[in-house]
Amino acid sequence: MYGSDQAASIEPNELMEMVQNIRLIETMLGSGEKILSESELITKKKLRG
Repeated sequence: MYGSDQAASIEPNELMEMVQNIRLIETMLGSGEKILSESELITKKKLRG
C-alpha cells in the first residue's frame, strides 16, 4: 500500500517488538517506591533517633 503515512507505519512483528520494548522499559523504571534494606533501617534509626 502507498500513502502519505507509509513511512510511519509498521508491520505486525515490528509492533510486537515495540510493545515488548515498552514493557521492558516499564520494568526497568520500576514502581518508584523506595524500600530500605535492614542495614539501612538500622543506620536510619541511629542517625535520626
